[in-house]
Amino acid sequence: MNLFHCHALTAIKVVFYVGAIIGLAVAARAGRETRGVASWLNLPVCRAILALVLVFLLGVVFSAEGAFGIVGTHRDALRQASVFGLLACGMTLVIIGGGIDLGVGSVLALVSVTFSLMSIHWGWQPWVSVPACLLLGAMCGGLAGTITAGFRIQPFVATLAMMVFARGLAKTVSGGTKISTAVKNPDGTFRYVDVPAVFRFIDSRILDGNLSVVTVIFIVCAVLTWILLARHRWGTHLYAIGGNEEAARLSGVPVTSTKILSYVASGLLAGVAGLCQAAQEQQGDPETGAGYELTAIAIVVIGGTTLTGGRGGIGLTLLGTLTIGYLEKILSINAVPEASRLMLTGVIIVAAVLAQRRKR
Repeated sequence: MNLFHCHALTAIKVVFYVGAIIGLAVAARAGRETRGVASWLNLPVCRAILALVLVFLLGVVFSAEGAFGIVGTHRDALRQASVFGLLACGMTLVIIGGGIDLGVGSVLALVSVTFSLMSIHWGWQPWVSVPACLLLGAMCGGLAGTITAGFRIQPFVATLAMMVFARGLAKTVSGGTKISTAVKNPDGTFRYVDVPAVFRFIDSRILDGNLSVVTVIFIVCAVLTWILLARHRWGTHLYAIGGNEEAARLSGVPVTSTKILSYVASGLLAGVAGLCQAAQEQQGDPETGAGYELTAIAIVVIGGTTLTGGRGGIGLTLLGTLTIGYLEKILSINAVPEASRLMLTGVIIVAAVLAQRRKR
């Protein structure tokens, strides 16, 4: 391993340890009056940090002949986790407000297909295609939110309908095929076009190739979401609604508009994830994103945000993103089948919810 890789790996370790120290400091402040390991583990941030540490230890033990110690493994883990993290940030907002959004995976696919059509086949410039696709994602979220909050339909039913609708629309728009650089001519032949510059930019790397732009996009979106949730009145209203919706309504909180905006934000972040997915795959696949909503939910609950609403945060979701992202990478480098990974995701969701119930 050359000198640069040694420095890069050291930097990754420093970031991990600094994050752990910050999390422990927050936990110490929150649990100032508690004593003992049991009380310490009752704090969501402590359980999330413990889960992340255990996953890192798992990676050290099952390192696939040293693959876990390579800088590229960590870079790829963060890159792959970023799309899930974007979905999880939006899911966090909805869940804190007492809802659920099962449509994010399908909205991702719809935006991915639309972005590929606009950029590859139609030749639209990014300052037109990117806002248009983000608006599409926000509209899907807004529609689901309106059905849920405006018409008082259960979030599970409303977002399940959006999941089916958006997936069907993605297949309709794409003609049921992948939208790639192979463009079909009127006579049935194909011609190949270059990958759009915006795709290459989103899928590029900075810092001498050790940090993906997709990861930077995720970090920026996570920070903005944290500001919205923790430093804005809207976030306070969302926590109040998730804690006790009727009490929040009697207190003058605009319940309907606040809940709708949480779904709009979730759809918008799913749109950002769709842009990143299309750029990474260099195509729009109407089948992509299937099951991503389950991974997003797993990230949220393993971070410590309660599915009953009213408690949680973006910081916890970041820890959950790292945990699931690294776990997926460890399973991948050890050639664990995808079917087994899906089963493990289900186990993680149940285990995390049981841990939350035990705390209460």
